[in-house]
Amino acid sequence: MPLLNELRNELLDQGFEVVAVNLDNDVSNGQKFVTDHPVDYPIIIAEDNNISFLYQIKGSPTAYLIDRDGILKYVHQGFNVKDIDKIKDHVLELLN
Repeated sequence: MPLLNELRNELLDQGFEVVAVNLDNDVSNGQKFVTDHPVDYPIIIAEDNNISFLYQIKGSPTAYLIDRDGILKYVHQGFNVKDIDKIKDHVLELLN
Protein backbone atom coordinates (compact mmCIF):
# COMPACT_ATOMS: atom_id res chain seq x y z
CA MET A 1 0.00 0.00 0.00
CA PRO A 2 2.78 2.52 0.68
CA LEU A 3 4.20 2.00 -2.83
CA LEU A 4 0.77 2.46 -4.40
CA ASN A 5 0.36 5.58 -2.28
CA GLU A 6 3.66 6.97 -3.64
CA LEU A 7 2.62 6.15 -7.21
CA ARG A 8 -0.78 7.75 -6.67
CA ASN A 9 0.75 10.94 -5.28
CA GLU A 10 3.29 11.08 -8.13
CA LEU A 11 0.64 10.74 -10.85
CA LEU A 12 -2.44 12.29 -9.25
CA ASP A 13 -2.15 15.51 -11.25
CA GLN A 14 -2.18 13.42 -14.45
CA GLY A 15 -5.54 11.90 -13.54
CA PHE A 16 -4.45 8.72 -11.74
CA GLU A 17 -6.32 7.70 -8.61
CA VAL A 18 -6.18 4.67 -6.36
CA VAL A 19 -9.30 3.44 -4.61
CA ALA A 20 -8.94 0.60 -2.12
CA VAL A 21 -11.79 -1.73 -1.25
CA ASN A 22 -11.75 -3.37 2.17
CA LEU A 23 -13.20 -6.88 1.84
CA ASP A 24 -12.51 -7.95 5.43
CA ASN A 25 -15.44 -9.59 7.19
CA ASP A 26 -14.30 -7.74 10.30
CA VAL A 27 -13.91 -4.12 9.16
CA SER A 28 -11.74 -3.33 12.15
CA ASN A 29 -8.94 -5.48 10.68
CA GLY A 30 -8.69 -3.16 7.68
CA GLN A 31 -9.00 -0.08 9.85
CA LYS A 32 -6.13 -1.23 12.04
CA PHE A 33 -3.98 -1.92 8.99
CA VAL A 34 -4.59 1.58 7.64
CA THR A 35 -3.86 3.08 11.05
CA ASP A 36 -0.49 1.31 10.98
CA HIS A 37 0.08 2.05 7.25
CA PRO A 38 -1.76 5.30 6.39
CA VAL A 39 -2.50 6.19 2.78
CA ASP A 40 -3.81 9.29 1.02
CA TYR A 41 -6.28 7.54 -1.27
CA PRO A 42 -9.90 6.66 -0.45
CA ILE A 43 -10.79 3.30 1.07
CA ILE A 44 -14.26 1.89 0.51
CA ILE A 45 -15.73 -0.74 2.79
CA ALA A 46 -17.53 -3.50 0.89
CA GLU A 47 -20.68 -4.31 2.81
CA ASP A 48 -21.14 -7.70 1.18
CA ASN A 49 -19.13 -10.18 -0.84
CA ASN A 50 -20.79 -9.36 -4.18
CA ILE A 51 -17.78 -7.32 -5.25
CA SER A 52 -15.52 -10.37 -4.81
CA PHE A 53 -17.86 -12.34 -7.05
CA LEU A 54 -18.33 -9.60 -9.65
CA TYR A 55 -14.60 -8.99 -10.05
CA GLN A 56 -13.67 -12.67 -9.56
CA ILE A 57 -11.16 -11.83 -6.85
CA LYS A 58 -9.02 -14.88 -6.17
CA GLY A 59 -6.41 -13.32 -3.89
CA SER A 60 -5.52 -10.21 -2.03
CA PRO A 61 -4.36 -7.75 -2.99
CA THR A 62 -5.70 -7.51 -6.51
CA ALA A 63 -5.23 -4.34 -8.56
CA TYR A 64 -7.60 -3.36 -11.36
CA LEU A 65 -6.47 -0.67 -13.76
CA ILE A 66 -9.47 1.06 -15.30
CA ASP A 67 -9.09 3.62 -18.07
CA ARG A 68 -10.73 7.05 -18.26
CA ASP A 69 -13.75 5.51 -20.01
CA GLY A 70 -14.33 3.04 -17.18
CA ILE A 71 -13.00 0.06 -19.14
CA LEU A 72 -11.01 -2.55 -17.25
CA LYS A 73 -7.59 -2.79 -18.92
CA TYR A 74 -5.33 -4.75 -16.56
CA VAL A 75 -5.65 -7.04 -13.56
CA HIS A 76 -2.71 -7.69 -11.26
CA GLN A 77 -3.08 -10.26 -8.49
CA GLY A 78 -0.80 -10.44 -5.48
CA PHE A 79 2.03 -8.05 -4.80
CA ASN A 80 5.79 -8.06 -4.64
CA VAL A 81 7.90 -4.91 -4.31
CA LYS A 82 9.23 -5.56 -7.82
CA ASP A 83 5.65 -5.40 -9.18
CA ILE A 84 5.32 -1.64 -8.71
CA ASP A 85 7.43 -0.91 -11.82
CA LYS A 86 5.19 -3.09 -13.98
CA ILE A 87 2.07 -1.48 -12.49
CA LYS A 88 3.52 1.98 -13.09
CA ASP A 89 4.26 1.12 -16.73
CA HIS A 90 0.63 0.07 -17.24
CA VAL A 91 -0.65 3.21 -15.51
CA LEU A 92 1.56 5.47 -17.63
CA GLU A 93 0.37 3.68 -20.75
CA LEU A 94 -3.25 4.36 -19.79
CA LEU A 95 -2.55 8.00 -18.90
CA ASN A 96 -0.95 8.65 -22.28
